Amino acid sequence: MLRRGIQDREPSVLEEVRRGPFVVVVSNVPLDELELAPDAVQGVLANLPPQHVEIVGTSSESDGLRDAYLEAAVVGPASRNDAARIAVATVSNVDMVVSWNFKTHRPF
Repeated sequence: MLRRGIQDREPSVLEEVRRGPFVVVVSNVPLDELELAPDAVQGVLANLPPQHVEIVGTSSESDGLRDAYLEAAVVGPASRNDAARIAVATVSNVDMVVSWNFKTHRPF
């Protein structure tokens, strides 16, 4: 068994995506937010290999789940987009949610 040292640089999530086998699943929620972001931020997604990016949309199912998360106070009303991200991820059967934006989280 080999352990990496604490000082060893770990690859970033984006580096891992570029190399594969990970696929970034992106919904219209962050895509809408990206339209207002600086070009450098927009470029992060644009520069990923297309075969490693899957675009999914919201649906009545994900909208209902988002509303249920808000009603159950999983996140507060100010975190509506975070609830939408989690709902789309759940409906889309993604394995992990990664975000620069989450203000609230619950450890698993």
